[in-house]
This record gives sequence, C-alpha cells and structure tokens, in this order.
Amino acid sequence: MRRFADIAVKRAAVHVVAPKRGVLHQSTAELQLDAPVKDFLAAHIAQGLVDSKALAGRFKVVGQDRAEGVCRRVLTSDTDFVGRSASLAKLLYDASSIPAGTDARVSDGTLVVAKCSASDGEDQGVPFVALLKLDPNDAFRADDGVDARGRPVVKLVAQPNILPTPRERLQKAAFVRAAGDEYDALAVDHQRRGEVVSDFFLEGFLGLEHVFDAKDRTTRLYKSLHRTFDDVKAELSSEEYARLDQYINGQVVAGRVNVDTIVEGLPATEPIKGRFAAALDVDLPDKEFDTDQVTAEQLVKRRRFRGDNGLLLTVSSSFYGDMVQTTPPAQAGGNWIITIRTKEWTEK
Repeated sequence: MRRFADIAVKRAAVHVVAPKRGVLHQSTAELQLDAPVKDFLAAHIAQGLVDSKALAGRFKVVGQDRAEGVCRRVLTSDTDFVGRSASLAKLLYDASSIPAGTDARVSDGTLVVAKCSASDGEDQGVPFVALLKLDPNDAFRADDGVDARGRPVVKLVAQPNILPTPRERLQKAAFVRAAGDEYDALAVDHQRRGEVVSDFFLEGFLGLEHVFDAKDRTTRLYKSLHRTFDDVKAELSSEEYARLDQYINGQVVAGRVNVDTIVEGLPATEPIKGRFAAALDVDLPDKEFDTDQVTAEQLVKRRRFRGDNGLLLTVSSSFYGDMVQTTPPAQAGGNWIITIRTKEWTEK
C-alpha cells in the first residue's frame, strides 16, 4: 500500500462525528465528487499512505456489523455504500463516546469514507477503503469592508469548521485493503506519542491490532537491507561496496529508526536507493519505530557469508574490517576476490 500510485476516489460519503457535542450527523447521500473534491481527498489519502506513523494492522475483531465486515462489503459490493459508510460513522461515534476525562484527545470531527482504487506497480485498479478523520479548525479569510468612519479596509472574517488542507497531517486515518495479505490495513494516529495508537480508534472503532512488534520490525529491517545489498553488490565498485556495507550495518542498532530516512541516507545512486525502498515497502510496511536492542545486537554480532562449493565464513563483526577484504567482480558473472588475514588457519 505504501507505493500506491494513481489514486482514484470512486465514491465517498461524509459524516459528522462529534461525541463531545453529542452529535452524530449521518449523510443519506453520497458526496458529489467534482474535480476539486476528488483532488482534495486523493491528496489526503496519498499523504496518509506514506505517513511514517502509519502502522500495519490486522483485524482481531471481525463480524458483519464491525469495521472489518463493513469495510469488506464496501470493497466487494457497490450496493448500499452510503448506508455502510454511515454504519462506520456510528461505530466511530460509539467508540469515541467514552466517559469524560478518560482520553482528552478524543475530538469532534468529520469522517470521510471513500472507496478508492490505485496502482501498486504491478496491478491497476487495486481496491481499498480510506477512512479519514478530518478535525476542523477555525480560520480567517480576507474580505472587503469599511471601518467605523466608512473607509475601505480589508477585514479578517472568522470561518469556523474549516477542514485541514492536504499540507496538514491527518491526526487519524486508516486504509483497508482486500483480505488475504499479511496485514489488513494501515492505521495513522498523530495524537499519541511513539507507537501507541489511541485505544478508541485502533481497537474500539477499527478492531485492529498491530501486526509487528519491535523484535519483528528489527529482524525484518536487518534481513531486508542485507537481502537487497546482496542483490545490488555486484554492481558496485570496491569503494561503493565498502561504504554501503558499513552504512547498512550501522542502521539496525539505532534506538529509533525511520525507514525513509535510512533509504535517503544510503551512499548509493538513486536507482539503487529505489531498489532498497521497494524491497523495504514489501518487507516492512511500518516506517518509524523503536528497534529491539537485544535483537539488533544479536543480528549484528557476527557476519556470515556463503561462497561456492559449500564455502562458509563466519566472523565477529568487531573484527570483520580488520580480517576480511572484499573486491567485487570487475564484470557481471566474474569472481569475487576475498582476502582473509588470520594468524591461525586450522583444519577441523
């Protein structure tokens, strides 16, 4: 989902979900999708899909009347779209209507339910459902007027309940895709620190749980980086190989990582950066997280290599740079030259 492109909003409905005011206003007709409205929604959706705070989730609460069942029916059927979107608004309202003081971050807002399609690089028209919680703010517009003495002036007129522009991050959103994949949805929450998504949104409304924990993410990051490095290393010069090798092995041990930042910092050409980005999008949909330090230390503790005819090399990471020198093939299909410096060479 991270690399969705050509996002098309096919249908949409808007509902006011305002638990603090005790208001649930469910639309009974679809939103009219003229070009500006389509562009507005598509821009918000595109921003949400690449948001580093979006985490992969799997439905743990299923059923016809739950968010899982309603979203599945929106994805697979064109009937009763508005009624089903209204059901989602009611679920959000009920989940948000918690006892006063329990979570001050529950805010009134507008829920947009959109049935969309996109290209994932291989297939066109891949369906998904976007759930956007748009929290309105007050704003001002400039308007012509006169002052108390009748002189022309430009006044600032208050405009309440202005929806956020696509330049502003959505506080909460979810993107649900067809069943059968490793995860069901990406969920965004900027109103909680770190990896904690508000209980009322992730659990109460969506019925989702995070797919990966810190250990899973750390392991996937390590394996994806090294697998891609293996794929591209024959294309590198000795100097490029050494720089990239050193960079990759320093990333996994960071306490908190941002995958997009890691890719941007790769000492490599843009095409190679693109290959790392594509691999990480497939292997690790979560983009910003705390690593598990015990797991990271175990993964980077030793370097392991396999060569022709059953050759295996294992060496402590601390001594790898002093003991092993690698020279990539001069041309595709050529031989690697590996120089090992050791005072002991004993046959077992």
